[in-house]
Amino acid sequence: MFQAGSGVDLLPIFIKEVTMFFTLKEISAACQAYRRREGVAQSRVAIDTGYSVESVSAFERGRTNNLMIYLWYANRGMDIEEEVRRLRNAKL
Repeated sequence: MFQAGSGVDLLPIFIKEVTMFFTLKEISAACQAYRRREGVAQSRVAIDTGYSVESVSAFERGRTNNLMIYLWYANRGMDIEEEVRRLRNAKL
């Protein structure tokens, strides 16, 4: 289980009754990869969420953990578990 003060920010994601832990960097990179694959511009995410393009960019680079921006990806059908696995496998 996640332990506070471990030096790594882990966010629990509840999927299919299983809790998996991903770093903020993994979540943000997965969101960016998903958005690009779907052919959506950051400006569209910004308009839809009411945040600036700079905020969306910061989120996708793992510099902020804005839940409202993350929910935009989730509401569009992104499977965070699959996206992070894709990224992890690409690094192997």
